[in-house]
Amino acid sequence: MATVSQEISKNDEMYLGDNAHYFSCGANAFNEIQVTLGELQPEKILDLPCGHGRVTRYLVANYPSSEVFVADLNEDGARFCKANFGTKMLLSSTDFSTLNFGMAFDLIWVGSLITHLDADTTKAFFGFVARHLTARGRAVVTTHGALVAGRVMRRGASVYGIEAEEENAMCMDYFATGYGYRDYPNATSYGISICSEAWVRAAVEEVGLQVVRFKNHAWDNHQDVYGLALSN
Repeated sequence: MATVSQEISKNDEMYLGDNAHYFSCGANAFNEIQVTLGELQPEKILDLPCGHGRVTRYLVANYPSSEVFVADLNEDGARFCKANFGTKMLLSSTDFSTLNFGMAFDLIWVGSLITHLDADTTKAFFGFVARHLTARGRAVVTTHGALVAGRVMRRGASVYGIEAEEENAMCMDYFATGYGYRDYPNATSYGISICSEAWVRAAVEEVGLQVVRFKNHAWDNHQDVYGLALSN
């Protein structure tokens, strides 16, 4: 693995003062990406949402011949990646049903986005992925799964920033339907979700994708990791 930039933005919400954990999360994500890609050398890469480059820096360092594009509703983060890592910035949107970057990517990294979306928005996002993958491309997507559901149910108290009763109700929906979601307090269409492997497999198939790799709580021993490709 190549040496990465140590530059961290003062506005990076993922940086909590622990350098070792911050960089281990980036390295862990890149390892999952590398395993999913195998021998594929991506020409165009999209990191969405890029944040302030916790994973972006690993993509830039390890795929130096690739064009790396970043997008995030937090434009400060995307601008930081462009200025510090030499990426190209795209303008994102919450409407994934119409969002179109006008190009296809060999790699789309999606770290901790679906974890904050309701089921319909997640399905729309999978449609976005299907429209933006090359025929040989892979998307690497993380979700909350069974580990998170178990954590919530065992704790019996708020774990993810919403009321304990709402978190429990979210888990009940997850057990009943495969997808549970609740808004954050004082937020609309932005919160916490949990989804099952079966739900994800069915949802991606609806838009012409297939799961080519799955690993439980593989990112930071927390989020599930899916490798997605266009269906044959």
